[in-house]
Amino acid sequence: MDIEDASKACCSSQPAPTATVDHYHRHIFISLGSREWDGNAPSSFPHPVVSQLTTLIKSQKKLFKLKVSVNGSDLPNKTENPENEIQILSFPENVIYGPINLENVSDFVDQLKTSEDASAPLAFPHQAPSFEKVVVVCAHNAKDERCGKCGPLLIEATQSILASENVQNVAVLASTHVGGHKYAGNVILFPGGDWYGYVTVERLPQILQTISIPRPVISTSPIVADLWRGRIGLTKPEQQALFAALQEQASQ
Repeated sequence: MDIEDASKACCSSQPAPTATVDHYHRHIFISLGSREWDGNAPSSFPHPVVSQLTTLIKSQKKLFKLKVSVNGSDLPNKTENPENEIQILSFPENVIYGPINLENVSDFVDQLKTSEDASAPLAFPHQAPSFEKVVVVCAHNAKDERCGKCGPLLIEATQSILASENVQNVAVLASTHVGGHKYAGNVILFPGGDWYGYVTVERLPQILQTISIPRPVISTSPIVADLWRGRIGLTKPEQQALFAALQEQASQ
């Protein structure tokens, strides 16, 4: 599939997908180190710690004080024993937790469950990532063909744009299903946590430009309005209110 065909597959003539992100507080990405996922990944990924982690989170979901979204990613697993250990990239605190193994995975989930401040790192071994910002692209082909077609092309184009502009400290990750495959291509920018849908290669430069703008006040953070799906930490009514306020501000 060439760029033009893929862009047509990802594009939609429907209205802006505003407020289509369910309210949640923390987003974790498991270091699966590959894109070879079946339709149920990450829970079905053949790794003992990933299996135990996702089982524990699912079984205790109603006990969590904050809502946590869990995805697998192609983030490299840089633990000393990758067959028995994993790492997790987490936002909004922007840290990498690990190594997580079968001996301490319950402790990690317990801390995740009792956390009351998503911006504060858990009292669990962690480190700052080598990058400051992340572009996450849903590329879960086994879950939905649209993401499978759009995702890899958007990842390649993003990497090319960042390289041509000599942008440093930005990682580009492929993710398992983030939700809303009908809005493919789906892109999330961290640490700000803005979600975009119907993204095409042609619109990528406009979206990527927003990650270089400082975000001291969340209510004034820039968005690409007609592609914006929502933001981590905001309820759907809050997403709608922010969208309306920024639209009004832009028209003045």
